[in-house]
Amino acid sequence: LAPEPAVLLLDEPLSALDQQTRSELRRELRELLTQVAVPTLIVTHDRAEAASLGDRLVLLAKGRVLQQGATASLFRQPISAEAARVLGFENVWDLRTHTHKRTLESLLLPCQDLPDLLCIHAEDVEIVETGRGQTGTVRLVESEGPLCRVVVDVAGVEVVARVRRGAGWKVGQEVGLQLAGGPLR
Repeated sequence: LAPEPAVLLLDEPLSALDQQTRSELRRELRELLTQVAVPTLIVTHDRAEAASLGDRLVLLAKGRVLQQGATASLFRQPISAEAARVLGFENVWDLRTHTHKRTLESLLLPCQDLPDLLCIHAEDVEIVETGRGQTGTVRLVESEGPLCRVVVDVAGVEVVARVRRGAGWKVGQEVGLQLAGGPLR
């Protein structure tokens, strides 16, 4: 930054770092970029890095732009299933073409107008006791350090939840599902 550049290009600036150092430097880099106010283009494959450092995002896949715009807007409302997956959504359903549309409509969101593309982060799905929320059967439990990725089949629709380890969910077990904000219905 000493020569006072007009534009700064950072290509995967934090990619070779351990998680703790990466997190610390990400905060410092965001603070520095805010202070110097130099337009900066950052290339990254890390969603957390993109979310914390970018004011605007351009999602690229196979040489094409999938979506671009304000960071918060993209993470809140992807415009395609491919963009949603790049942004880390594990529950992505196109209600126009999904063979289990009726099941999805009955199990999701307490609102009248469902969008054509429904995207829900696995972290926003809670697993609860049967009788609460929508009932399904656990198909897969994968440990991810302090969290578990749990895949639940609800009438032919796979719903992915990411929950704290130690809850004891087991393959074949019947469970209830709900969104973090309330019951799936």
